[in-house]
Amino acid sequence: SLQDARIGGQPLEGAFGAQNIALSAFVWPYINEASQTNVIVVGFLNPPTGTYDRFAVLNLGDNRMRGTAQIGLQQGFGEHFGLDLAYDAQFYGDNDRAFPGSGLLSQATTHRIQAWANWRWTPSFSTSLGYTGTWGGEQRLNGVLTGARTEIQRIRFHSGYFIDPTLQVGLELNHDLRAVGGFKQDFGAILRVLKAF
Repeated sequence: SLQDARIGGQPLEGAFGAQNIALSAFVWPYINEASQTNVIVVGFLNPPTGTYDRFAVLNLGDNRMRGTAQIGLQQGFGEHFGLDLAYDAQFYGDNDRAFPGSGLLSQATTHRIQAWANWRWTPSFSTSLGYTGTWGGEQRLNGVLTGARTEIQRIRFHSGYFIDPTLQVGLELNHDLRAVGGFKQDFGAILRVLKAF
């Protein structure tokens, strides 16, 4: 859900529903167990399956296809500490139902960097502190720049627990330090369930 959003101090009606499904594939082109170094390449595809209403100010879905390509480095130091660094680019399809009667919304590529410092307390339980910075994503409505773009700086905390070797539950808490071209999030919480096949 999205609640307590404001523009110019005026409250907006909240939104509740589902986000777009995230389909992903991973490959590790380089793994060195001795040095605890892994390079990962990830692809995400987000079909427009989320809750979307062209008459609503806030939506959890966005009525367009999205795709992301990411490359990451995982580096361990000893038994407990590790660093994750990643860069990704997100590509957007067009939304042909952006606003009532307004036509076509398109968006340029968004770029993101992420960094995590991880501490593994046990083989199944870990905690992480992280930073993410996002920029780009200029939007056009019927070919005309809207002035909307993306610039977000966010700090995050994550805790993950493997119930068994293929099932993980994780909780992320986050806070935006800076947000341009969108809503600044004072507090965010994301619950994830990961099943590995």
